[in-house]
Amino acid sequence: KLPAKFTLGAEKNVLRITPTTDQGPNLAAIRLVGKDKEFMINATAFSGQGGPGESVKTWIPSKHGSIYMWYANGQWVEWIVLAPKAGDYEVALRYGAQGHAKRELRLDGQAVKGLDPFTVEPSGNMLMWRDQTLPVPIHLKQGPNVLRLTNVGGVGMDLDEIKLTPKP
Repeated sequence: KLPAKFTLGAEKNVLRITPTTDQGPNLAAIRLVGKDKEFMINATAFSGQGGPGESVKTWIPSKHGSIYMWYANGQWVEWIVLAPKAGDYEVALRYGAQGHAKRELRLDGQAVKGLDPFTVEPSGNMLMWRDQTLPVPIHLKQGPNVLRLTNVGGVGMDLDEIKLTPKP
């Protein structure tokens, strides 16, 4: 994370990163965070996992790279989400699933009220991606929040991204 702040113009903007030595870094992404803007969590950037079964794996055939091997009942994956401001956020998942996949969403260790274990609809197969918005928003505090998805039944699911959009 760079401590630099800057303002983007209304039109085209150019960001240039120049190495100061003959060995530049490997760069996976550049993320710009703006006030009241949607932000995305890359599924492969999870901060922890556990439960029965094999560890989830990552692979690249999707937009951002995805996680798979998320088949065992009780298996969980979690992410640390840095919210730019406190508020309610709509949650959308981009995933692939051959059948109905049932998951539980926890925020900072607590089940999200009104979102009992939910089911994502089949996308067709693991390489056909689908977006599904969850029926209730989550309330994030400004700064770090821990988001955990647990497999509570159904088939496996490959997850590409979790999109969080602030509600007005």
